[in-house]
Amino acid sequence: MENKNMRKLNVTVQCMAVYNSSIMVPRELTFEEAIKYAKEHIDEINLGELEYISDSDELDEENCDFDEEEDTDSDCRVLYETGIEEPEILGSGSTYSNVVCFPDEERAFEEFHHCGRNYLHRITYRKKSPYTTTEWWDEDLKCWRS
Repeated sequence: MENKNMRKLNVTVQCMAVYNSSIMVPRELTFEEAIKYAKEHIDEINLGELEYISDSDELDEENCDFDEEEDTDSDCRVLYETGIEEPEILGSGSTYSNVVCFPDEERAFEEFHHCGRNYLHRITYRKKSPYTTTEWWDEDLKCWRS
């Protein structure tokens, strides 16, 4: 359930893990030389099964941000447009008719489903950006697509 008093913070969390593996080293190397060789060729060591180290999680503050799609109500305005789209011959564009706009998603879906319309767009206008985001409703998948 969505809480209007909350917004999404995208976070990057770093944690530690260990794994066991092996690397082939020249036979003549001493143990100390073999360790040095392994360090110099660490990218050649196959990754084994990772074992998480408990309580090692750390928030990487420099790689956190708010979800751009989760703007607060005061930061954006959403309109829903529905109507009839008739593609032109040879892909030269489309003709739109019976176009109506609603600020309410539920009302837009009612119009789309019960009034013979064949497209539904969700247009988001953001105060902080000169660009709008237009998504279209995919009736087969029952989701918004951009």
